[in-house]
Amino acid sequence: MIPLKLSLSNFLCYRDGVPALDLSGIHVACLSGDNGHGKSALLDAMTWALWGKARASTEDELVHMGQTEAAVDFEFAVDGTRYRVLRKRKRAGTRKRGESMLDFFVDEAGEWRVLTGASLSDTSQRIQETLKMDYDTFINSAYLAQGRADEFVRRTPGGRKEVLASILGLDQYEVLAGRCKGLAKVAEFEQQQFQQALERIDGQLIHRDAQEGELAEVQYALDKIAADLATQEALVETLRQTAEAAVRLRALLVPAEEQLEQAVDEAARYGEQALSSRRRVSRDIAAGRQAGDARERHAKLSEMKAAGVDALRLERMLAEIEGLRATNGELRVQIDELERKKAEFEGGVGSCPLCGTILAAEHREEISAGYARDIEERSSRFVDNTVRQDDLHLGARALRKSVAKLDSELAEAAEWVRQAEQAEAQLKVESQALVVAEEAEASWKERASQARQEVDRLKTEMAEQPDVGPQLAQARRTLEELRADERRQRQALGAVEQELDRFRILEAERGPTVLAFNEAGRRKAIHEELTLAFGKNGVQALIIDGVLPEIACEADRLLGQMTDGRMTLSMSTQRETQQGTVAETLDIKISDELGTRSYELYSGGEAFRINFALRIALSRLLARRAGAPLPTLIIDEGFGSQDSAGRERLVEGIRAIQDDFKCVLVVTHLDELRDAFPVRIEVQKTPEGSTAVVV
Repeated sequence: MIPLKLSLSNFLCYRDGVPALDLSGIHVACLSGDNGHGKSALLDAMTWALWGKARASTEDELVHMGQTEAAVDFEFAVDGTRYRVLRKRKRAGTRKRGESMLDFFVDEAGEWRVLTGASLSDTSQRIQETLKMDYDTFINSAYLAQGRADEFVRRTPGGRKEVLASILGLDQYEVLAGRCKGLAKVAEFEQQQFQQALERIDGQLIHRDAQEGELAEVQYALDKIAADLATQEALVETLRQTAEAAVRLRALLVPAEEQLEQAVDEAARYGEQALSSRRRVSRDIAAGRQAGDARERHAKLSEMKAAGVDALRLERMLAEIEGLRATNGELRVQIDELERKKAEFEGGVGSCPLCGTILAAEHREEISAGYARDIEERSSRFVDNTVRQDDLHLGARALRKSVAKLDSELAEAAEWVRQAEQAEAQLKVESQALVVAEEAEASWKERASQARQEVDRLKTEMAEQPDVGPQLAQARRTLEELRADERRQRQALGAVEQELDRFRILEAERGPTVLAFNEAGRRKAIHEELTLAFGKNGVQALIIDGVLPEIACEADRLLGQMTDGRMTLSMSTQRETQQGTVAETLDIKISDELGTRSYELYSGGEAFRINFALRIALSRLLARRAGAPLPTLIIDEGFGSQDSAGRERLVEGIRAIQDDFKCVLVVTHLDELRDAFPVRIEVQKTPEGSTAVVV
């Protein structure tokens, strides 16, 4: 991965609107600026954009204080292809969770083609596959963080293997060893469980012969009980049939007696109905004789109603009353209008009501008198009409009483006619009902006679049946006792057969249990062997022994470049103890013009060069193991801890290896080191936030 362009928005100490940092074409550059101004924030922006990880414990801490969203737009190259990553983070609020967004692009003929996956994790996986390394590999290979250059060599020879195992990620083998150890214990526990199961099965199978003998005894008892049951069931059946014959007779007797009782009751009921019908027929005959008188009275009243003299007079009176009422209404309107005009004329200046001309006094009196005559004439007619209405109302009231009396008498006569006609109709119905009741009475008397004969016959047959109830009850008790014995024996048989079935199941379980016991033992042995293989003295030791020559060769090459071939480096993983045994170790031997000495005997600038060479060698080893090239090297090693000579030697070391990388970025806050590099990226902090420019 080679950085090309970096744009920040509200990321850590950088605010919005910061100019993009163009890194394209940079081979070796110094990232300078005072402590706390934002040098490391630029490196955090790169790692966060690519892997979503930085120094902050949470992503919300990366958002600039007081802002809600941070964004990093990072362009980089891999194998000559330009890529772009855009990562954003919205800070969590009081009622909503934080939100992360990630987009991935590739440059195709000057246009960005989208490589973003269906989800954030999918996109992250595509970016990692493009880089061919994860975050941990990057910070342990391409990124030399401050204070970690001598992390490997400053340990004791015995502890260097642990550091190397940690750098190489061999702790995964410790995890595997722990899992295998746990699986071995599980297999051992399972083997013990299977052993206990086998002991339990064998302890129960020894009782199988006794159960088979008991099965034969129970089967013999069941055969004998079956013969006795057949004999007793035949006896019970014979007695039962005899008893059921008597029961059937009793069952027939009850409905026969009920039929007899019903026939007697029905004959009596229909006899009473016939008597009642005879009485009603006599009553209706008498009522029919009065029908003629009622019809004659109704005919006379109907003729009077048809003549309608009083009704016609009443109608005429009502019409006249209505006419007088309408006339008086018109007169009242005319009187009111004349009185209004008279009042207006008398209250005015005396002008003519027709032409408006002013009249003389005598003419005014004449017109006023005319109004008075008209009013008096209409008032007189109004009073006459009112008197006539009162007279007509009195006459109409008398006529109404006469008409109402005639309607009442006519209605009474009609009711007499209706009752007479109803009596004539009821006579026919009652006559028919009388015939029906007399016929039903005769029929039920016949049925009562037949039912009485059937009851007498059944009682005679019942008297001839023997009483087998006590004998049948005893036979049934004996049968139930035999059946109870049979059930007990069958229960015993079921228990024995169930036990034998259990023995067969145990026998069937024994074979798989033996196989499972053997399989658990095999797995226990395999996992115990894998525990040793994944341990420090197994695969881990083999991997370390395999990579040490590669590390030593690379470190020796770099150390030779930084010392003009004056110093060489070698490593050994075993040494002989004073007792004559071989101990596991990791000794670093350095050879120079004075001879070969252990690393611990070097100090100052020479030790720093050795540390630097070993750290670069380890970084390249990790990158190669991850399957990724290492074109970029970022060094943040705290040059302030070195004296002037030491800083010069470090710069010489960087220059010695710069041709091995396409991009080298060195982080420092020392002014005297800035001029040692051809390109500077200066970081400054302002009240509006930090800025970075290439100089």
